[in-house]
Amino acid sequence: MNAKTNLLGAIARYNSKKNRSDSDKVEILSAIEELEDTNPNPRPMEKKELLDGDWQLLYTSSKSLLGLNNIPLVEIENIYQSIHTSTKKIYNIVEIKGLPLLDSVMVVIASLKVESEKKAGVKFERTIVTLKNWLKYLSPQDIITQVSNKKNIFPLDIKINRALENMTNANGWLEITYLDHDLRISRGNQGNIFVLSKI
Repeated sequence: MNAKTNLLGAIARYNSKKNRSDSDKVEILSAIEELEDTNPNPRPMEKKELLDGDWQLLYTSSKSLLGLNNIPLVEIENIYQSIHTSTKKIYNIVEIKGLPLLDSVMVVIASLKVESEKKAGVKFERTIVTLKNWLKYLSPQDIITQVSNKKNIFPLDIKINRALENMTNANGWLEITYLDHDLRISRGNQGNIFVLSKI
């Protein structure tokens, strides 16, 4: 079994469990490190043709993302990240299942600045939360087009300005430790790990 198959298998087992143990996390982290050692693109920020596009989150250690599932009456369906190197933008998209007719989508928009061959600075600029029905949401690319063409989105559209930067984690960085044609592993400035599959 190769390192990539091993990691995907470990994530599938982890995601299928309701009660997850520390040993499950250790298995995934070990598989991630094994795959990172075989990275076919050691200068990932130069591989725009691989980076660009829509990615679906398979696994993360981020407590802030995992905590979204603890909000009453809501359930996270899917989390996507869309990278547009031509416009230097990253779109994080969270599909939220709620009460009937109240399914929502959250979009967090950030600017991207290449800092090294592996690392990019990330500056969060805008957060949008709206009902899927309101925007007639179809897909990540569909909502990116809509939020790019509209100044404000009902009901919640927050622009993160300089006054907020000192009080929030508006700035960070992302280091890409593995990249191929359909899988990406990234590590963030808060120590979080993200494993994503291209869609």
